[in-house]
Parts: sequence; C-alpha cells; structure tokens
Amino acid sequence: MSSSLNCRVPFIVVIVAAIAALTPAEAKTRDFTVLSGSSEVGFEGSSTLHDFVGRSDQVSGSVRFDPQQPASGATGHIEVRAASLDTDNRGRNKQMYKRLETDRFPLITFDLEAFELSARGDGGSLSGVARGVISIHGIGRPLAMDVTLLPLAGDGWKVEGRSEVEMPAFSIEPPRVLGLIKVAPKVTIFVALRLEPRR
Repeated sequence: MSSSLNCRVPFIVVIVAAIAALTPAEAKTRDFTVLSGSSEVGFEGSSTLHDFVGRSDQVSGSVRFDPQQPASGATGHIEVRAASLDTDNRGRNKQMYKRLETDRFPLITFDLEAFELSARGDGGSLSGVARGVISIHGIGRPLAMDVTLLPLAGDGWKVEGRSEVEMPAFSIEPPRVLGLIKVAPKVTIFVALRLEPRR
C-alpha cells in the first residue's frame, strides 16, 4: 500500500506541473496616466495654398492595459482642450476655433475600446491598432489608429500614432478664404503620448 502510494505521488506532481505550464499567466493589468506637458496631440492639414499643422500639449487622460497581454481588455480615455490647439497663425486659429465651436464643445476626446496587437519589436516595443471612439465638435465617430508603444525607464510608455478623419463627418465645414484658398476636408491626426504608471 505504502509502495503504491509512493509511486503515485511523483505522477501527481508531474500532472500538476503540466497543468500549471499550460495555464495562462495571471494578467497584470496596470493603470497609466497621460503626462500633460510631456504629451502632444495634433493634426496635419492641407490647402490649395500650403500645408499646416496644429498641436497641443494640454493633453490629459488615463490608459489601462496589460503590457504582457496588451490585446486583452485595453481601455482608456484621452482628452485635449480644443481651444489649446495652435497652428502658429492667429487668423487661422480664430477660424478653427469658430468651426469647432470651442465655447460649446470645449473638449476633443478619444475613448479606447480595444487594442489589436500586430507585432512585438526589439526592446519590448509593441505595434498594433487602437480602436475606439473619437469625439470632435460634440460628435462621436469610430476611429482606428495605427500605434507604436515604446517602453520607457520606470515602467512608462511612449505612444505614437496616426490616423485620418474627414471634417464633414463631424459637421465641420472646411474653411475657404476669398473663394480661392480651400482647405482639404481630410486631416491626419497624430498623438505622441507619455504614459506614467500609477503608483
């Protein structure tokens, strides 16, 4: 009896070890804060006269994800004050704020709903598509943005991404000047965010 029991113990240990090896590692979801002042969002536009860029570092928000399993349950909320966007041209800024109706709709937001991982790079970088809803001028629309996440010292991350949107989809009429200079309805939006883990 004792001999039979002794034979079974190693067998049981092997089975338990095999099950443990096949069981996915426990998720380590973490909360990150978007560092205002060290982060930037903006857009690139074009017109019949020249191209232009608008940007702001008055960005805030938070992101939650598991760096080991980033495609599992990633969520977040990022926002920027619409009136903080600056194209380095006072007249153009005035027209932009007027069309964005910044007094009625002071914030431009993005709510992250999912992240699709496409590749892991050298040094722990992650590439994929961030999916969610962007709200501009009080109107929300689905958005898919190609992003790259680069690990930083102290468990932080740098997030860089780009996507295109059509201004008319947000009830924004592209401006015209004297009937000659026309702004293209499509703009490229970009983000360069610094995420710091919450302690």
